[in-house]
Amino acid sequence: MFELTVESFGPTHRLIPPAAPTFNSDVEAFHRIVEDEFYAAERFRTPEEFYGKAICYQAYFNLLRKNRNKNNRTPFDILQEHFSNPSPWLMTLPPIDIPPLIKHIIPGYHVRKAVNSLKNFSCA
Repeated sequence: MFELTVESFGPTHRLIPPAAPTFNSDVEAFHRIVEDEFYAAERFRTPEEFYGKAICYQAYFNLLRKNRNKNNRTPFDILQEHFSNPSPWLMTLPPIDIPPLIKHIIPGYHVRKAVNSLKNFSCA
């Protein structure tokens, strides 16, 4: 679902290649920044409040927040260097609450793996 959504905006979704520490460090740095700037700084009383704040933070992070380790560019600035006229909407995709969409999950080391296909999933 995520891959199809991203690709509907133009870019091709790619996985981090094996043994690519630079890519992994970008992901880990992102997680640390979000933990410090969002989760540790905000409080949420309801799931709706969480999703609203998450969408706002995501828009700020991707469209406005300059990253000095990326030559003071935003993620959207970097995307524009690789694709002509990317949609800013791509940078503001709302978070998706996955557990209600799947019936069975198997705990993993860090990731839960879906074992039930989404063949019966409907947005109706």
